[in-house]
Amino acid sequence: MPGAYQGDGLGPAGEGDGSVLEDYMDSLLVMPVEVRRNITLLRELDEKSHAELANVRAEQARLIEEARKRTEGITSSSERARTIRQLRAEPDFVQLEELRKDLLQKIAEKRSVAEQLYDMSEQNLKRLNGDIKYLEELFRRTGEIPDLGFAVDREVAAWMEQDQVWILARISEFSTNSPNRVVVADAEDSSARFTLTSDQVTVLPDKETLSAARTRLPVVGLKVLAIYPDTTSFYQGTLTGLAVKESSTTGAGSRGGASSGHAPGTILCQVEFDDDEDKRTGKTPKHNIPSKHVFAVSANAAAAAQEI
Repeated sequence: MPGAYQGDGLGPAGEGDGSVLEDYMDSLLVMPVEVRRNITLLRELDEKSHAELANVRAEQARLIEEARKRTEGITSSSERARTIRQLRAEPDFVQLEELRKDLLQKIAEKRSVAEQLYDMSEQNLKRLNGDIKYLEELFRRTGEIPDLGFAVDREVAAWMEQDQVWILARISEFSTNSPNRVVVADAEDSSARFTLTSDQVTVLPDKETLSAARTRLPVVGLKVLAIYPDTTSFYQGTLTGLAVKESSTTGAGSRGGASSGHAPGTILCQVEFDDDEDKRTGKTPKHNIPSKHVFAVSANAAAAAQEI
């Protein structure tokens, strides 16, 4: 088919001569021309078909009336049948059959052009999807676009607009073809799934080192969102202790305090949650939270947290 793309996308061959983007843009130029040509052809066939259909209907009504008059008063079925056969052989009736055939041919041609347009669009869409995937991978390798980390089964903090809370969840669906759409599953109930926008999802660190945790959460006093102990919900608080690694085999804690309750080797941050004052003592407790469940409050997270 003229103008149709071939293959599933640019692929590695696109890395050869010239710019990938130039090749990509050149390949796109053909589609509008072909679409315009087919749509123009459809419009022309449609206009002709409508005109011919009106003509067929008018002529058909006239000849039906003529047949009615000429068969009026004929009571014999054989005589009526003979008269109708004679009518069908007359030039006006023969011409009507030709008009019908011509109209059906134009309708078939319209269908054929529409199917070609559909097939071409589907083929181009497949090519475009392949190109988008290839270019995204290429730019990600070169660092020109960031890796959002939206991999299936990745642990994330998800903003539940209806409940006004951040919860621990895992990504269950994500496609680079729809980068602003992320489907997550509740960490406590994997059957509970939610479709969110990308700015409602914060990817949590995976296999983070102590050095990386201290780089990500660098200073005491940093406003953070962290999972409150014994829950899967994130609440706003303040970082009161930099990341340390739990080293005690008994879970006695690396800060010299009470047991942290976490396994040896767990990287922990100390967090003081907002509005968590002990009514009996008047003091706000400091909690050791796994660093992977603590993240600095971004502009979007801060706005959401203020609504809680």
